[in-house]
Amino acid sequence: MLRKFEDLGRLEEDEVREIVRAIVDSLIYCHGLGVVHRDVKLDNFLFTSRDHSQASVKLSDFGFARHLVDGALATTTCGTPTYVAPEILQ
Repeated sequence: MLRKFEDLGRLEEDEVREIVRAIVDSLIYCHGLGVVHRDVKLDNFLFTSRDHSQASVKLSDFGFARHLVDGALATTTCGTPTYVAPEILQ
């Protein structure tokens, strides 16, 4: 069963470190394939188990994702409005 971050409650620093490492690793993997997610937020990371110490972290919701090749830029405005940087909205 997948579980969301907000259900975890208080975590120890070591636990957070491992979770952040898994998040960064998932993004590095995607970028290595030339894929940009374009909607990275905690809501789109899920645990594969209720026991987060034994769970894997999975990146979900690739609805805005784009495959970039040859140094192309993604110029379409997208993402969750409440998570978008103010300079993007200007």
